[in-house]
Parts: sequence; structure tokens; C-alpha cells
Amino acid sequence: MTGTQPTRTIGRVLSVLLPVLVVSYAAILRFDAITLTYGPVKSPAWLHALQDRSRAPLQMLRPTRMTWATAESFPHRDGQPSQYRSDPYTYLEFAREMHWFYAAHHREPLFPFVTKVFLRLLNGQDVAVSVASGFFSILVVVATYLL
Repeated sequence: MTGTQPTRTIGRVLSVLLPVLVVSYAAILRFDAITLTYGPVKSPAWLHALQDRSRAPLQMLRPTRMTWATAESFPHRDGQPSQYRSDPYTYLEFAREMHWFYAAHHREPLFPFVTKVFLRLLNGQDVAVSVASGFFSILVVVATYLL
């Protein structure tokens, strides 16, 4: 009976470690995609430094066929150019207009609210919509494992 205890312990460790590794890899790929597509954030300083210092190590983890093109800048009717257009730009507008959770008048409230949270954390930078999308994509990986 003593031989089964180490096997159970290894099984328990692997049942936690493998999903953590998969979710971490998904988060790393998403972080890499956001950094390479939209460039480093201006603030907070710690995130800017992390994006700068992680480019070479992340390149080793990225599959060779995965490449990210830099996003173009698009003019908008309010005169402020942005790297976003269509739905992401609309979500940014709605998130900036929100005053409370149910204030997303044309869309469901959850994504614009989370975008608003990331806008606050990133000092109003448009990349907040990509970070919010990345957050939800990581949640989907976790939910898939739990399912």
C-alpha cells in the first residue's frame, strides 16, 4: 500500500501543474501578441519594462509559424488616430462613456466594463481593449479545462 501514496501524490501534483502550465503558456502567447502588435505600453512603468525585457525570451516560446504584424494607425471621426477600428474601437468608446456597470447602452455591460477597468489600470491607453480581450481568452482556457 505504501507504493500507491507516491503515485497519488504525483497524480495530484500533475493535475494542478499541467493546467497551470497550459494557462500560463496561453497567457504568455497573448501577452506576446499584444506587445508585438500594439507595442509596449507607456504606463505603468513596470508593465512597460516587462514588455521590453521579455521580447527575446518570449520569441523562444512562440511557435516559429506565429508572427504578429504591427497594427496600423487609423483616423477616426473625433480626430484621434488609433490602432483600433470597428468593434474594438466601439468598445473603447462605450467603456469611456460608462459611468456604472449597466451603462453600456448598445452592448452587453460586461466587456465594456472590464475594458473600462483596464483603461483605468493602463491610464487610458487604447491597448486596454486588447488586454481585456486577452483576459477573457485566458478565462476561456481555464473554463475549458474545468469543463
